Amino acid sequence: MWSIRNILFALSLGFLSLGLVACDDDSTQSEESEAEVTESSEAAEEQDLPMVEVADDGTEFDPPVEKEQIPDGAWICDMRTVHYAQMEEGDAKCPLCNMDLVPHGDHDH
Repeated sequence: MWSIRNILFALSLGFLSLGLVACDDDSTQSEESEAEVTESSEAAEEQDLPMVEVADDGTEFDPPVEKEQIPDGAWICDMRTVHYAQMEEGDAKCPLCNMDLVPHGDHDH
């Protein structure tokens, strides 16, 4: 006959194995998501994307644009794509999300 200790041990092993399977599934999903982002970026680079205009005091892009579409010398909010850019450094903060703006392309500093 099974003792309480044996039953609890068997249940613990069952729950532990379920947790390990769930962890493996999450890492697989993360890897798949990263692969999708990489593929979409590579696809955008292969296309001839039009350059966008960026105002000195800033331009919001909705929907966001690819970094390759931004002219050199701009300051961008780099979140894999660009939702805000400006040609002047200013306070180097994105007015939309408050992240630091980073220089894009050639900068004469």
